Amino acid sequence: MKKVCITTLEFPPDVGGVGESVHRIAQMLVNLGYEVHVAVFRAIFRNERELAAAGEYRRAGCQTTERDSITVHRIHPAIRSTVAKEQDYLSDIYDQLSILHQQHQFDLFHAFSLTNGLSNYAVSKRK
Repeated sequence: MKKVCITTLEFPPDVGGVGESVHRIAQMLVNLGYEVHVAVFRAIFRNERELAAAGEYRRAGCQTTERDSITVHRIHPAIRSTVAKEQDYLSDIYDQLSILHQQHQFDLFHAFSLTNGLSNYAVSKRK
């Protein structure tokens, strides 16, 4: 069975048109016999600055669940300080996608934004 990883900034229950589109496409792929994984990561530091200001720090990580026969990986960037750094965020995303790729050996990556696409490209070329 071919394995597909779709990366996106939102996926249900997140509210948004992109998330709904990703869900619909993922469901179609499942119905065609693909094993579908969706890696979700939020826009840069949406809530992280508030957590850091409150002194709540964390390592980067990934929470995996299943929804409608789709494996959903919600990637969380590390919270290191109150100063958000895009480079750190993108590095965390790359590292988490690399770990997922090592675990699942995806045959195809698909991205719903340029940022996601750059991360996908880098992970897919990693040897």
